Amino acid sequence: MLIILVVLNVVVFTMLSGLHFYWLIGGKWGLASSVPSNPSTRDFLFKPSIMATVVVAVGLLLFAIITLGNAVVLPFRID
Repeated sequence: MLIILVVLNVVVFTMLSGLHFYWLIGGKWGLASSVPSNPSTRDFLFKPSIMATVVVAVGLLLFAIITLGNAVVLPFRID
């Protein structure tokens, strides 16, 4: 049961990280649902910076790696 939860957690974190990297290279899928926009003009209320997107993408990927490490799949553990 634990391995199923670990795999699910790693998959979710990796997919979310991949989505942020996709946005970094110019992808638009899912962006309108993620960033708040003005309902009348459909303009974004703010534009996330490249650095903020990189930090989130790398952070999510690190969460996946830490999960694998704590599940003894990788040769390190972070307590």
